[in-house]
Amino acid sequence: MSKDNSGQPSSDVRSILKRTGAGLAAFGGGILGAAQGLSGSVGHYLPYVNTVGGSLAVAGLVSTAFGFLWISRRPRWDNFRARPMRSDELLAMQEVLKEFGGTEITSVESKREFQTVNSEIFYVIEDVRKVQKPVPIGYWFVYPLKHSILEKMKSGQMLGWFGPRANVAGITKPRGRPAALYIGFIWGKDRQSKAAVLRLLGDYLTHWCRSKNVYQVLARPMTIDALRLARRHRFKQISDDAVPNLRTICYKVWDVKAE
Repeated sequence: MSKDNSGQPSSDVRSILKRTGAGLAAFGGGILGAAQGLSGSVGHYLPYVNTVGGSLAVAGLVSTAFGFLWISRRPRWDNFRARPMRSDELLAMQEVLKEFGGTEITSVESKREFQTVNSEIFYVIEDVRKVQKPVPIGYWFVYPLKHSILEKMKSGQMLGWFGPRANVAGITKPRGRPAALYIGFIWGKDRQSKAAVLRLLGDYLTHWCRSKNVYQVLARPMTIDALRLARRHRFKQISDDAVPNLRTICYKVWDVKAE
């Protein structure tokens, strides 16, 4: 899996190889068909046209063009990248977060405290087709939780990862090994952006789980869309393994092979 400049996987190499292989096959078949068709036509140019040869020529040329287009086509996910958020970008993200979190959101000041401990919690997703000035199209937060916090969530002592003040002591540093990853927030500005955010987040979680040897991923759905997403990906309530509900912590053992 290839990686963007943040060090996270960003595209599916197998998909690229499939496209390239199919494109080369179409290209080669097109050249062969065109050659056979044209040779057949030339051999019968007076007074008849070799119908089969002519058809092969047309099909071959169309296949050749299709092959070129398929080879040159980039997976659409390559139009986007995820990178750690800078401190000066937190305020714009906070305005988006207020629409969903209500009073259960951590302040910008607290988020800056988190960043001093671990700069790889808050991510911005950008559309990089405008190379000179990439456009932000989404965000996610993923907190690497210490074992003590995970146990409090399992026992019901903590009902979520929220509040006006940061619990900086509850997260690990970038090189530390967390007990679980907690998805605090996911947002995309439109349908395509949401798809891109989810795709890149899936790659990110797979990379993190593999590199840290940690496979528990937690979340707390705050909207109907988030709840649908949690159920679709077969999350379970952390308290009793039941189907997720709104505002309850749920978890999933991340399958790095399937994701």
